[in-house]
Amino acid sequence: MEVVIREAAEGDLDALSALASLTWSVAFGQTISPEDRAAHLSRHLARPRFEEAMRQDVILVALAAGEMVGFVQFGAARILQAPLSGDDQEIRRLYVLADHQDNGIGRRLMGEAMAHPRLARAGSVCLDVWEHNEGARRFYARLGFEVIGAQPFEVASGEAAGLDLIMARLSDAASASRRG
Repeated sequence: MEVVIREAAEGDLDALSALASLTWSVAFGQTISPEDRAAHLSRHLARPRFEEAMRQDVILVALAAGEMVGFVQFGAARILQAPLSGDDQEIRRLYVLADHQDNGIGRRLMGEAMAHPRLARAGSVCLDVWEHNEGARRFYARLGFEVIGAQPFEVASGEAAGLDLIMARLSDAASASRRG
């Protein structure tokens, strides 16, 4: 299967929102109430959120047979527990449809993202991952990301729905200064 990776365009907004909502719901939706799930999807994964994201971040999409099967979104770091210098960046989302997982699409998306000038020149690249998402944690660790902290994942009702682990891949200089 040939997979094409390209930067997202305005015409991709509905597909991005649909893919993100489906993928997030399959992975995490059963761990919270239906009301909290609906609020999360509306606040974080609806089309207006992706319109905003395209103005601030870079979104790369993966297409197989013309269908969007995954994407990665990244931009300036906002995770407070991460080592924040002016050039630190954050992977905000890496989603691949369940039927297309385990065939290298996520790895290709991350490879393209890490080679992008915005991430390639970053002091560090950080992300958060749900504490119970063992597969994603192993995937990021293989790419050089280390757990550096944690933060609660709070849903719309204010309930904590577990922890998001903060992971970072430090540049050589940032890693050396961290070791002191």
